Amino acid sequence: MRVAERIRRASHVHVVSHIDADGVSAAALASVALDAVGMKHEVIFTKKLDEAFVEELRNKKPELVWFTDLGSGSLEMLNGLDCVITDHHAPSTAPSKSGRKTLFDFAEPINDVLQVNPHLVGRDGGTDISGAGCAYLVAKSLDSSLGWLAHIAIVGAVGDMQDRATGRLTGTNREILADGEKAGTVEAIEDLNLFGRETRPVWKMLQYASDLKLEGITEDYRGSMNFLMDLEINLKRGEIWRSWSDLRKAEKRTVIAALSRLAPREDLIGEVYIFPREKKSTPLHEAKEFATLLNSCGRYDSAEIGLDVCKGDRKESLDIALGLRKGHKKHLVEALAVMRDIGI
Repeated sequence: MRVAERIRRASHVHVVSHIDADGVSAAALASVALDAVGMKHEVIFTKKLDEAFVEELRNKKPELVWFTDLGSGSLEMLNGLDCVITDHHAPSTAPSKSGRKTLFDFAEPINDVLQVNPHLVGRDGGTDISGAGCAYLVAKSLDSSLGWLAHIAIVGAVGDMQDRATGRLTGTNREILADGEKAGTVEAIEDLNLFGRETRPVWKMLQYASDLKLEGITEDYRGSMNFLMDLEINLKRGEIWRSWSDLRKAEKRTVIAALSRLAPREDLIGEVYIFPREKKSTPLHEAKEFATLLNSCGRYDSAEIGLDVCKGDRKESLDIALGLRKGHKKHLVEALAVMRDIGI
């Protein structure tokens, strides 16, 4: 891959990425890959790629800039920068008609900038692969042993809701998923596909199922509790609220059968991505919750904390990220209440 070849020729790389879950995941993949090949680098996050930011970047006189999850739509700003781009957003300049469709050969020189972007081969950047996925392809090209990092690319794809339309990841994301399954870092399971399966009490997971309208349950904590108790589901184990992941298979089948009378089964069931090497009942054990953790870091100007978590820090950085997540959850609950009050 030409992007990887260009990176190898550098002695120092500035990685520039977006602050959302996909951007943080992409930056982490780039950073781990550069660590693996002994490349000096630093990571910079930005909310948006504008002229002011690019000028600040030029003033640093970087040898090579690796843009992840951004850059393709801003090619006209990048004059004077030696850079490569791994991005899934539509390029600002139309790609050449190369006719290439192969999975690992997305690199295309546009305005003398090498890019890895699904749009360059006629794929859908909203569903086929995320910015993190594009960075993952380059990471594997830099070091073929990095297939175990596939779960971080899955976090980016799920964070960008690339599984929403069909209830599962498709396209190139599927190839990345296969890498993770082979490495033992990802498990894909068919299950109730609602947010909070690891960390929310099961009644609260149903109460805040914002993508669904479950009569007598959604936005009704008492109704949600009564629904489960009527099914004889124990809500606690000792003094601890049980989450969806704590329920036995038979209990899950009972709940799903009852929910199927309130909503179409296809709206309830989907593919869920579990990370077996992470601790169960934590946000890191499942892709949606991992992505929300990273989004909370970005929202509170702490994308670097999310980066460290993606790179394996399970102590100080994870503790800080979990604290930021609490504030993020509070904000989301308040936003949902406002939407409800104004009838959205």
